Amino acid sequence: MRLFNVLSLVLVIFTSLVISDTFDKTIGRNLVKGLATKWPNTTLPYQISPGFTASEVELILSAMKEIQNTTSCLKWVNRTTQAHYIDIITGNEGCYSTFGFNAERKTHKLHIQGTGFTSSCMNKGIILNLMMKVMGFGIESNRPDRDSYVTISWENILDKEKLRFFRYRSVNEALDSVKICDPATMNAFDSCVQESQVDTLGLGYDYESITHFGSHYYSKNQNKTVIPKMRQSKNGVQIGQRTALSSLDVKKIISTYCYST
Repeated sequence: MRLFNVLSLVLVIFTSLVISDTFDKTIGRNLVKGLATKWPNTTLPYQISPGFTASEVELILSAMKEIQNTTSCLKWVNRTTQAHYIDIITGNEGCYSTFGFNAERKTHKLHIQGTGFTSSCMNKGIILNLMMKVMGFGIESNRPDRDSYVTISWENILDKEKLRFFRYRSVNEALDSVKICDPATMNAFDSCVQESQVDTLGLGYDYESITHFGSHYYSKNQNKTVIPKMRQSKNGVQIGQRTALSSLDVKKIISTYCYST
């Protein structure tokens, strides 16, 4: 059974472990707003696996502190008896997270591949990106108005990864008035959308979002897959940063968790 509804602030939730910057799981289904979108009570219970080093734990806590300090109302709390919580674990399976809060799921995974492995995502910006996902925020470069701001070069994207670039349906697009993207039966995706609806609530497009895809994400030939249409400086727009939350990232969190009921 597929569940779809209007989701706020590019807040897109999936039921399974999904999407990372480097390592990927499978994309799941979008959930109805109110059933599984944001964490309740502006609280994020967590526990950190003993597999991390002391310096790695310090970096994870630093990312939590940045979210907490910049949003004021959102709180990360060390899990005691909470049934629903974020399990921050490590291993050699890559970097990924469960999307958002799901009442039917007790443990919500946030997997960070540490420095003891060949590849590592032990970088504060990447950790912040994963935390945005576990908090329920989707990919900025998939928002309904993205075609006004970026060009998706489908011919350069790995075939099996093209579904990661499907545009979200806007609140003004009725399901029976749009073509739904289906990678099993379609080869062109410029004019199709995902079934899930997203309301940006008037927040502008954010090239600097920590959730925005980079210019060469999932490229099959080393050519660009996401090309900005606007120039913000003589060097052009920089996308795909994994350094810090942008000002609009912070606004999304505050509007969703602090001002929304």
